[in-house]
Amino acid sequence: MAPLRKRDLLLVLTAAIAARVLVWQLLPLDWNWDSYHHWQISWLSLKIGLPQGRLWDLNGCEYYWGMLPHLVDGLLMAVAGSPSLQPIRLLNSALGAVNAGIVYLVGARFGSQRVGLWAGLLFAAFPVAAVFDVLALQDTMALTLLLASLYVSNTRPFWSGVLLGLAGQSRTELLLVSIVVVLWVTLISRFSTERLPMLIGWLTVTGAASYFLYAQTGNPLYNLYWSLYNIFKGSGVDGSSFFELMWGWVSWKLSVWPYKPSGIIILAAASSLPIYFVYTLTRSPKNYQLIYLLTTAAVSAPIFLTYVGSDGRMLLIMLRVVAPIVALGLPIVLMRLIHSDHGRRGYLVTLFVISALVIYPLAGNYSQFQTEASATLKIADEVMKLYPGGTLVCDYPMMNYRFIDRWGLPERSLLGNHYAPHYFSVSEPLDHVKWLANNRVTVWVRYGADAEVVYSEVQKVSPRLLVEAYEGSGVRVYVVDPEELARLLG
Repeated sequence: MAPLRKRDLLLVLTAAIAARVLVWQLLPLDWNWDSYHHWQISWLSLKIGLPQGRLWDLNGCEYYWGMLPHLVDGLLMAVAGSPSLQPIRLLNSALGAVNAGIVYLVGARFGSQRVGLWAGLLFAAFPVAAVFDVLALQDTMALTLLLASLYVSNTRPFWSGVLLGLAGQSRTELLLVSIVVVLWVTLISRFSTERLPMLIGWLTVTGAASYFLYAQTGNPLYNLYWSLYNIFKGSGVDGSSFFELMWGWVSWKLSVWPYKPSGIIILAAASSLPIYFVYTLTRSPKNYQLIYLLTTAAVSAPIFLTYVGSDGRMLLIMLRVVAPIVALGLPIVLMRLIHSDHGRRGYLVTLFVISALVIYPLAGNYSQFQTEASATLKIADEVMKLYPGGTLVCDYPMMNYRFIDRWGLPERSLLGNHYAPHYFSVSEPLDHVKWLANNRVTVWVRYGADAEVVYSEVQKVSPRLLVEAYEGSGVRVYVVDPEELARLLG
C-alpha cells in the first residue's frame, strides 16, 4: 500500500469543496422534487413516526427508499432545531468532498500515491457529482458508505460488510448491489474465516433492517421488491405475479436492447458480471475493486442509459447514478494509465481542467428545474393565504415543505390523499366526504393521482362542496364549503 500524504488529501478535499461551493452559488435552490419527498419522510418521521416506533409519510413511501438517510436527516434537523433543508444540503456537500477523499484513499491503497491523487482530483471536479452533492438526496451518503466499504474490504472485512449493508439501506439499487457483492466475495473465498466476517457484518445490518421492514410491512425486502415490481410493471408487459412480470420485462428488453447503442452497453455491463465471476472462481483477485464496479455498473446502467437520445429531461434527473460508477472506476482506469511518476501528467491535467470547466454549463442545464421549483414554492405561498386553520390536504412534498418551513404549519394539520377511503377499498362516495369532515379539512389541493380519485368521488356527492379558489401551473386549490358539508352530513 502506498503511503498517504496529508498534503495530497487536503488538495483533493479543497478541490471538491470548491466545486460544490461553486454549484451551490449557481443553483442556490434545491430543484430536485425527490429532495422534498425525502425531507417529508425525514421530518414527519421525526415529529410523528418515531415516537410510534416507525417512519411516516403522507404519500405511503416511508419504506420505499432506504431508511438510513431519513433517520440521519431527521436527527440532523432535530439538532438544528429547524425543518430547513439547508443542514441536509450542507451534510451532503461535506460528504461529497469526503467521497473524493475516499476515492483518493482507494486509489492510493490499491494502486499508488499518484493514482490516488489524480483519481481523487478528477472525482472532486466530476461535474455530475458536484451538481447532485449539494441537494438533499440520498445518493451522496449511499456512495460514502459504498466507497468506505471498498476501502476497508481487505483490512476490516466485518466493517466492510457493515458499511456495505448500510449503503444498501441508503439507496435501493445498492441493496441489490450489496447482495451480489457479498455473495460473490463469500463464494470466491470459499467461506474462509478471513472473509466470512464481511458476510456477518452485512447480515447484521441487513437482517436488522429486514426484521423491522417485516414487522412494519410484512415483507423483509419491501423496498427492493416494490422498486423492481414497479419497474417490471411499468413496462406494460402482461403478468400478475412478480416473476411473471420480471420474465416478461426481461424478454421485452432482450428483444429491444441488441438494436440500440445504449442497450448494447447495458448488455455488455450485465454480461461482464458472469464472465468475471467465473474468472474469480479460478483466480481470486487481490482486491474487490472490479467486483464493486461491475456490479454497480450492471445495476445502475439501465437506470440512465435508457433515456439517452430519447428523453433529455429525465436523463438530466437520472444522471446522478453515474457518480458511483465513476467513483469506483477512476482508480481502476488510472492504475492502467499511469506507469511512471511523470507519464501522462499532461493528459490528466487537461482532463481535470475540462471537468472543472464543464461544471458551469452543466449546472446551467438545471436552471429550468430551479425555475420550476421556485414557481411551486410561490404556489404554496398562495395556498397559505387561503388557509383559515384546520387541516390542509396536499400530496406535493415540495409544497408541504414550504407550508412547514416558511409558514410553520403544524405537522398534524397536514394530510395526504393517499390514505383516503379508496386506499382501504371503500368505494362509497359519501365516505370521502366524511373523510374530509372527520379530519376537519378546510383547504384541499388537487395534485396527483390520489387527489383525482378523491375529487371524482366527492363530485359524485356534491359538485359544490369543493370550491376552486386558485389555479397555477396545473395545481388547483379548493376550499371546503362548510355549509354544504353540514347539509350533506345532516
